[in-house]
Amino acid sequence: MLAELAPRRHLTLALASEQAYHPTMSRLIRMDNTGHSTLAEWTADDPAAVEAAVAAFQTELDRGYFGMVSTGEGHAEQVKQLPIDAGLVIMRRPIAGG
Repeated sequence: MLAELAPRRHLTLALASEQAYHPTMSRLIRMDNTGHSTLAEWTADDPAAVEAAVAAFQTELDRGYFGMVSTGEGHAEQVKQLPIDAGLVIMRRPIAGG
């Protein structure tokens, strides 16, 4: 029984160690006809990736997209600047007919 658990415990420790060295990446995505496209990924400790994400965010705003960030289950708010600490930022077109 213990021999069966050892590989799983090793995998769990390996994943935890990997996350410690590679923090979770934030993502900027655009909702489009494919479902979504990833525009940028970054971590707060990578200035070049943050700069690229900010530029991609601004490009999408200039194209008429809205930036949205979840504020909890079933709720979101529009953002006009890229929130670097957000895990996911979604770019979408305005809803027609409003």
